[in-house]
Amino acid sequence: MSFSTNGQIAVEDATPATVTYSEVQNTGSQCIYADRDREVGIPRQLTISHQKTGSGEAARLRSMVKFSNSVENSALEGDIVEHRIHLVIDSPLRVVAKTDIEDVLAQLVDFLGEATFVDQIMNQEV
Repeated sequence: MSFSTNGQIAVEDATPATVTYSEVQNTGSQCIYADRDREVGIPRQLTISHQKTGSGEAARLRSMVKFSNSVENSALEGDIVEHRIHLVIDSPLRVVAKTDIEDVLAQLVDFLGEATFVDQIMNQEV
């Protein structure tokens, strides 16, 4: 099963420009999407995965969304580094409802939308 119905996910980057990620691997519990407009050696990927842990009353679902991007050092050809941003939703499979997850996610999105968020994170503020 794919997160998208047509094997593609389109999102806007900071430019803003639309980035289209196409499905390249799907194991059922993990799917990797890649930006096919990028050079092979400088990949940009989106990974979505799910893992059930525990059993009975302690059963949990851990879902992860990871965006990764590679950047080439313009001063040194072949010097490529990757950076990633992960979102993990870790929730018990009992009591917690979809609306509870949506509420915390809305708070996170609002927090991430602050104009100074990246500056403060990069400055290692807590």
